[in-house]
Amino acid sequence: MQGNNDTLINSGTIQTTGTASSSGSVDAVVSNTLGSSFTATITNAAGGKIISNNGIGVRSINGNTTITNAGLIQGGGGTAIKNGNGNATLILQTGSQIVGTAVGGGGTNIVRLQGSGTASNAFVNYQSLTMEGDDWTWAGTGTFSTALVKTGRQPGPALCDEEYEARVSARETEKVGKNLQHSEVHGVSRASLNTR
Repeated sequence: MQGNNDTLINSGTIQTTGTASSSGSVDAVVSNTLGSSFTATITNAAGGKIISNNGIGVRSINGNTTITNAGLIQGGGGTAIKNGNGNATLILQTGSQIVGTAVGGGGTNIVRLQGSGTASNAFVNYQSLTMEGDDWTWAGTGTFSTALVKTGRQPGPALCDEEYEARVSARETEKVGKNLQHSEVHGVSRASLNTR
């Protein structure tokens, strides 16, 4: 994918199986928007598979990229998703499975949880986590400066004050907004959470 307003919608299988030469790569999907103000949208729909046996599943370069996943994104080299210098939005929907680390890159980067599921991979260089779904189990790792928990029907304010309530029940360790690890995040009506 290359240029402005790039769009990929996948509901089948995109898979690379080879090994990289000294100047090449074996990433399954590569988006290069060229310009820093350009955008790209990658949607891996339910049942879709984006797999690189020896590289990165989805890699973006330069501009702002939105990746929506309701299928499988898998990287064979330990990294499933790697974003470049632009702002990255990663939307995980019901059915999402990420095998490998998701790397936000150099911009302002957001993870959004929609529907229900389990986030079990590592998240690196994402500043914000927003729960917009019904029920997600957090079994992965990640450091976020802002964690916002809300329902889709009655979202809370952009940042929460003490009068708003959120329910985050930890199974092992929990430090929402600083280090989310092995915790269960449930949306609550009129709820948001931001730890400073």
